[in-house]
This record gives sequence, C-alpha cells and structure tokens, in this order.
Amino acid sequence: MFRFSSDMSCRTALVEVLRSLAKWHWLPATHALAREGQVAALRLLLSAGYPAQATDDGGWTLLHIGASQGDPRIVALARALGCSPDFAARDGTTPVDIARTKSSSRVLAVLERPAAMPHTVMAGAEGVREPMEEA
Repeated sequence: MFRFSSDMSCRTALVEVLRSLAKWHWLPATHALAREGQVAALRLLLSAGYPAQATDDGGWTLLHIGASQGDPRIVALARALGCSPDFAARDGTTPVDIARTKSSSRVLAVLERPAAMPHTVMAGAEGVREPMEEA
C-alpha cells in the first residue's frame, strides 16, 4: 500500500495517489483515499480543490467513510471542510449513526465537538494524533 511522505515531490505524490485510487475507480477520490487511510494524500487532494462534500452512489460523504473506518483524523478533516455529522445518506444513515453502531468513542468525540478551522486541519494540526508507524 502506498504511504505518502512529506519529502516526496508533488509529481511523485500525485502519481502515487492516482495509482492508489485505481482500484477504487467507482468511488469519489476522497472516499478511496479515506478507505486506504491515506490522510496526507487526502489533504493534498482536498487542498488542490477536490470537493470534500462529494457523495458516492449511496449518498455517503467523506464523513460517513471516516466514521465507518473509525478514523478520527478523517472525521476531523471532513468536519472542518463543511461535512455535516447529521447529513443522511440515501438509506437514512448519518455519520453519527455509524460511529454509534461501531462504538467508536474517539470518532463520536470529534463528531460532537465544534469543527476545527480548515487551515489547521489541512496542515495536520487538528488535535488528533497520527498513529505511530509500527517498526
């Protein structure tokens, strides 16, 4: 699996992002990167202007995916960029419903607090620690 690092050139990073997205061709790019846990690449894509509120065929937003994956970093990013925790997908499911079903207290905590400012989240300073890489 591709891992974006801050020392990559923009061109190399974009090529790797596109390769990572190829297997998820039916999903919005944001959803594909979120499913892969590619937070840094997701920030890059969103900072280039890709819409954070894009939905898939089921009406899921980036926030739904973040809640489903149990990733508070993605949830904080989506919240800061305007995704609503109360937005219902076509089946009526909200990101809050998903977090409750999965008993994800960390995600629920991010969903329930006010959204961070976009510039702090895009820089990676949203107050949610990145997990340490395993050696």
